[in-house]
Amino acid sequence: MRKIVFYPETTLQDLDAGTVVMYPIDKRNLYYVVPSFLIIGAQKCGTRELHTWLSMHPNLRASDKELHFFNEVIDIEQEWIRYVLQPCFMHSRGKKHFDKHRFYTFEKSPAYFNDLNYQTPTAEIVKQMMPSAKLVLLLRNPADRAYSAYQMGKKSTRFREASKSSQQDFTTLIKRKMKVVENKPQEQLVRLGYYSLYLQRWLDVFPRENLFVIFLEHFQEEPLVVMKDLLEFLELPPLDYAPLIEKNFRGLWVVKGQYSKGNRKPYKPMSKKARTILDEHYAPWNEKLKELLPECDIPWMS
Repeated sequence: MRKIVFYPETTLQDLDAGTVVMYPIDKRNLYYVVPSFLIIGAQKCGTRELHTWLSMHPNLRASDKELHFFNEVIDIEQEWIRYVLQPCFMHSRGKKHFDKHRFYTFEKSPAYFNDLNYQTPTAEIVKQMMPSAKLVLLLRNPADRAYSAYQMGKKSTRFREASKSSQQDFTTLIKRKMKVVENKPQEQLVRLGYYSLYLQRWLDVFPRENLFVIFLEHFQEEPLVVMKDLLEFLELPPLDYAPLIEKNFRGLWVVKGQYSKGNRKPYKPMSKKARTILDEHYAPWNEKLKELLPECDIPWMS
């Protein structure tokens, strides 16, 4: 039985993951569902692809765009209703339909993983609205993550202007970034691979059992196994993805008829020199990540 609260009597303290908010409008009651879980990151680790797969589940609805609410909200005590009243979170118009159908909502904003909200870890803001929320985190080899971000950044005028990457090759750029200590958005190219730094913030706020970690390498190799385990973690009915997916020209599993970055032409391979530099740089951070996730088989450390 899901908890139902009634606006405007509802306060932030009445909410939690999966709570239903009844919102009166034009003599009708609209039912909105607070997300049961969040895909919190990390950027360039396959979050869009996972969003696509989860959106195929008949019991799930999600925003197509990244909402960035928890890392940008100023006063969550007053602004939480703005987040909940997303069209994608609306369950039904009227109680009859609400009683007949049952689905859950989720959101994907990969910047949640590493962003601060005015010096406050985003995890602490999430906790205020969704104390029992389940969290899904995707990670990949940090060297590959950095290279993917670099390739995406080359197409961005803002990134080129900020980092002058249009005049620098990848190896030169990462060497310069490694010397930068300021936590500026344009300096996240290398810093975002310090996974343990950001993961610790979430584990300081949420219990480990609320977090499901997916490694992109495993998702690409055995997506059916990963999705089965994920749906069990989310306590959702199983879904047979086999008829819904196919291998593309790159040998990657994608959902049929759905947009996938995996269908793009692959990037030119990273140079051996750049990979060696990044592997050495990330080695201590990878060891710290293993300490936080001792039960996980981290593919790039195998």
